[in-house]
Amino acid sequence: MIAATTLLLLLPFSLAILWFFRRSPPTRAGWWTWAAVWMVVALVVAVLAMKLGNSDYFGWMQSLCWALFAVLPVLLGGLALLERGRGRAFVGTGAVILTAISLDAFFVEPRWLELRHVVVPGLPYRVLLVADIQTDNVGPWETQVFDRILAEDADLVLFAGDYVQAPKRIWAEQAEKLRRQMLRLHPRQGALAVHGDVDPNAWKSIFEGTVVRAEEETTVVSLGAVTVTMLHIDDSRAPVLGHPMPVSPQPGFHIVLGHAPDIALGNPPADLIVAGHTHGGQVRLPGIGPLITMSQVPRKWAAGVNLLPNGATLVVSRGIGMERRDAPRLRFGCRPELVVLEPG
Repeated sequence: MIAATTLLLLLPFSLAILWFFRRSPPTRAGWWTWAAVWMVVALVVAVLAMKLGNSDYFGWMQSLCWALFAVLPVLLGGLALLERGRGRAFVGTGAVILTAISLDAFFVEPRWLELRHVVVPGLPYRVLLVADIQTDNVGPWETQVFDRILAEDADLVLFAGDYVQAPKRIWAEQAEKLRRQMLRLHPRQGALAVHGDVDPNAWKSIFEGTVVRAEEETTVVSLGAVTVTMLHIDDSRAPVLGHPMPVSPQPGFHIVLGHAPDIALGNPPADLIVAGHTHGGQVRLPGIGPLITMSQVPRKWAAGVNLLPNGATLVVSRGIGMERRDAPRLRFGCRPELVVLEPG
């Protein structure tokens, strides 16, 4: 509905602009006036598509993506045929750039896995962080990810929430497919999983019969030289929600595992804090960074490694999957990743 509404309304309008320009070429000032008019119409169409699709702002964003990456390149390509001289080169280059960005964002980066190694002082053994698998169709991509997890042979695997985001009618089927991937794991120190935002009440069924220990409530787990505090989804946002600090000092090397990184705002007593949730923004622009993080932490904390004032290391993963529902399925400047935490 969202895509159809956008294309049915915006594409004829764009073709009408081309017809008008063919009959009466505009002045340079007229070019910019029409550019502004097109953008206003695109924004109005996005709101209308969102409403007709009974969606939220993710639907609005999807409509804008169709406008920018499907309709606008057609409009610019047509204008390049009508223009002469420098104007042709300008709009033609714009069409090529938008097309290249769309190919990268929708078809290349979402399946271009990066393996990031982070040396953590005092960490006793190798730990692998997996965040936001967030799929609605478990298939070759997830198999590739688990192949890489197995190849890394980490001692401990930590899952930071958001596993299957699919409609109710197919959720159980997709959860079972992901469970079969989980059955492949046998790390020496085990594996731990916490609850994410998109996970329904039955989320623990993904880990039934596997070595992965899944906990919904805040739980402290001792793993020899490492102690892990696994956070309830709300506890991972305790400083933002105004809740008491759910983390207490623990013996050995202390890891705090939560879905959202907001817990870091409270400087919890830990050596290492790991989280996901932000997807790194999914879209990161040069010189600007992530456009949306869905978190209260500073934007520079939305992905990567940061040292907190109390000396703890915060590691936030860009995750494996993408936001589903009506959100545009894209990544730009923000490849999916697995994070390997190395002893240092």
